[in-house]
Amino acid sequence: MIRPSFDRIHLLIQQSRYRQAEQELRESLFHSPEEPIVHALLALCLSEQDKLEEALPAAHTAVALAPDSPWCRYILATVLGRQGKLIAAREVIQEAISQNPSDPDYFALLGSLYLQESRWQEALNCAEQGLSLEPEHVVSSNLRSMALIKLGKGDAALAGLDSALHQEPDNAITHANRGWTLLERGQNEAALEAFQEALNLDPNLDWAREGLVEALKARYLLYRLMLKYFFMMGRLRRRNQFFVMIGLLLGLRLLRFIFPPASHPLVGGSLVLLYLGFVLLTWLADPLFNLVLRLNRYGRLALSQDQVVASNWLGSQICLGLLLGVAGIFMKSWLLIGAAGYSLAMMIPVAGSFAASDTRSRQFLSYYSILLAVLGGLGLGAWAFHLSSVATVLLLAFLLGWVGFSWTANLLPWR
Repeated sequence: MIRPSFDRIHLLIQQSRYRQAEQELRESLFHSPEEPIVHALLALCLSEQDKLEEALPAAHTAVALAPDSPWCRYILATVLGRQGKLIAAREVIQEAISQNPSDPDYFALLGSLYLQESRWQEALNCAEQGLSLEPEHVVSSNLRSMALIKLGKGDAALAGLDSALHQEPDNAITHANRGWTLLERGQNEAALEAFQEALNLDPNLDWAREGLVEALKARYLLYRLMLKYFFMMGRLRRRNQFFVMIGLLLGLRLLRFIFPPASHPLVGGSLVLLYLGFVLLTWLADPLFNLVLRLNRYGRLALSQDQVVASNWLGSQICLGLLLGVAGIFMKSWLLIGAAGYSLAMMIPVAGSFAASDTRSRQFLSYYSILLAVLGGLGLGAWAFHLSSVATVLLLAFLLGWVGFSWTANLLPWR
């Protein structure tokens, strides 16, 4: 049996050369198929390449071959967490902690899972536990700061990050976390500098690149206001986010009751327009300002391929909608005006699909968007062929589905 060269594999992983490490690990498995560490390292490399469907069986195999290894369970929990299976990941890492309660990495991973579930206090407790085991544990220090900022303790969060940078000044993730903390506190230019420093240290760090894009967009007042709303909602648990959405609707109804449209048409109309504009911006602000950044040389380089594609879709829909609308007005064609409305309305489903945080959400919302597109397209086709009753049913179904899209997207259990 040929033993794998772990030193070389670890070096490749440290250098983020995951594809080469994967090749060597697969070759090692050909000679040593029962080696649990090799399966675990393979799962880690596959996960880092976003090959999560391949990574999960490798991680399960590692645990099956070495059920007493807490590290193999740690790798399995990492893969499950990246797949969005937070409850399963939490159960696995808690088993690893029960096997080895003295490793701060395990508590840091558990805390990061709590962070994804918006359970800020539990995340903070895990970070504190990790730091009690290793006071200079940078991952736990970063986790502590992220939990503190979500708990509204920004000063303590920044102090913790500054302390971590004093211990390890070249840690790109810490610089990126400091940037996000500053951005959430409204210090956009300081955040921009922190993200730039993080990218200087690690040009491939997506966490810093995403922050850089947000900081650039925050230079625009409208997006800065929306970003404050996004951060505020991000600090709330899912249930409380739902209550905020319901509260906005009830607030609108109350204001319309106080200012009846019949006696206050200007006020009533303005309230409806403001609410609709706000709802549209919650979905479109991100891709819309990504489109604006395409005009900025530095911003254009910072956008990911996914963001570029999403902004392309948005720009195409806006141009098509305006073109059809202008043509419909000049030709006095209600069909073209309806097609313009259809094109513009589809911006929300398309933007929502791209904004999905995990693969299952994106797939579901993509299918939902395709269904809406088909319903709307068939409805317009029926209208063009003067099939009034069919067009009415299809377009009504499209309208109801379109209204339901935002609620469905926000209430997805795995988002």
